[in-house]
Amino acid sequence: MILSDPSQLDWEFLEHDRPIQRLVEMVANEGGNPELIDDGENIAPSKRIIAEIAEYADNKAISGPLVAGKIGMQILCERCRHFAEWIERLVRIGNF
Repeated sequence: MILSDPSQLDWEFLEHDRPIQRLVEMVANEGGNPELIDDGENIAPSKRIIAEIAEYADNKAISGPLVAGKIGMQILCERCRHFAEWIERLVRIGNF
């Protein structure tokens, strides 16, 4: 989810402009679809973020939700189709 707009990582990791830019470029190279990046345990999205910003490993549980909140549901759903479908199912279940 963080890779739906990795530029928002600068909110938590102020002095990591170049690593954040590399993450932005990585997503762009996948056609802008962050869901295509999750292609293995050793190179999962969080592992890729940690490879660029080592501090993310120790702060993932706090920083991840804060950055996701900064990105916002609209962008998350626009850029992560599977996530959007999951949210839609939850809403339908809640409205049965």
